[in-house]
Amino acid sequence: MPSTTDPTAVLARARRVLAHLEAQAAGFGALHVPAHLQIELEEKRREVAALEARLAAPDAGDPVAPLPTEAVDLTALRALVQRLDVIEIESLCLDHFPAVYDKFGRGLQRGEMVNLLLDHVRRRPEEAPRLAGLLSPAAPPPVRQNPGGGRGVVAENPFTPLTGRVTAPAWVFDRDRELRRVVEFLQAGSSVALIGPAAVGKSSLLTRLVAELPERLGVPWETAYLDLQPIYNEEEFFAALCDALGVAMCRGYPLHSALRERRIVLAVDEVDKMAWEGFSRSLRTELRGLASDGAAPLKLLLAARQPLDLLFPDSEGDTSPLANICLQVDVGPWDEATVRAFLMARLETAGVTFTEAEIARLVAASGGYPQRLVQAAYALFAQKAAL
Repeated sequence: MPSTTDPTAVLARARRVLAHLEAQAAGFGALHVPAHLQIELEEKRREVAALEARLAAPDAGDPVAPLPTEAVDLTALRALVQRLDVIEIESLCLDHFPAVYDKFGRGLQRGEMVNLLLDHVRRRPEEAPRLAGLLSPAAPPPVRQNPGGGRGVVAENPFTPLTGRVTAPAWVFDRDRELRRVVEFLQAGSSVALIGPAAVGKSSLLTRLVAELPERLGVPWETAYLDLQPIYNEEEFFAALCDALGVAMCRGYPLHSALRERRIVLAVDEVDKMAWEGFSRSLRTELRGLASDGAAPLKLLLAARQPLDLLFPDSEGDTSPLANICLQVDVGPWDEATVRAFLMARLETAGVTFTEAEIARLVAASGGYPQRLVQAAYALFAQKAAL
């Protein structure tokens, strides 16, 4: 059943989002706005114009009809999208959903493409009928014996990606407690360090934070993401940093000046690499200068395996430049209840079930580490789907 929403409230929300998008675009300059941001900006301007026209249409004193919002059946849409291969998904998004296509990066797995498309529809439910219409003529997916019993459709293995971070924000599971603490610390004016062992999900949490922080913090805040994995020295660091921030290559005062009118949460992944040869304490001091007080253009959101004061022992008895401005949020393995909830969520529409004994083995084998769990569950799913 359709639900109703106060059109005045809908318009107010749309205007707030539009103001945020326009602030982001202004930070890049007219000639450097990313394509995906330009598309979102144009879509939101059309939405606001349509809402304003609708509110202005009734005669004075007449009640305004509420705006219907249809519930989106993501399960049904996922089943339709699962019929497509990588090339078909890319073609579909290039032709009909360019804002999604612009988010496809090199090496993105098929399952992550599916999740990006469904996340787009979840955020823009008015797109759901169009997506369903584009996919409905496709041939039905093959039906195999459901290992859980009876006949049913066995979907593609839902336990991905096997390595690396989850790049689709909607596919990041749990971590609500950590997300709330990060938001609280940022709102209080502090930078934040996510600290936890390898493969515990810090990078995936960064994905979700980068996507959600602009809305949670409000205008004028925007986000940028910098992965240090492919970076090996300070020159490459500042080249990648300026690229992520959308400014010409510079450092020191010119960089601070270029960012003066912006407020950015800079998410930096694999910060441990800054302890390697090729990175100096002066780099960290310079980064601190961009994020040291309330008027600074940046707030830092760092992900590392060790606390920052232990990671950088070259501070000559002084507090590490970054540790001194970052409050720590620990990211640990999942508990058993979260592991079970994750498995049930991924298996919900997959056409395969795990027994209680199999789930217990996955809990024990993974130790609550998401990447280990995904890898073990992927292998078990593949084994059962082949039966």
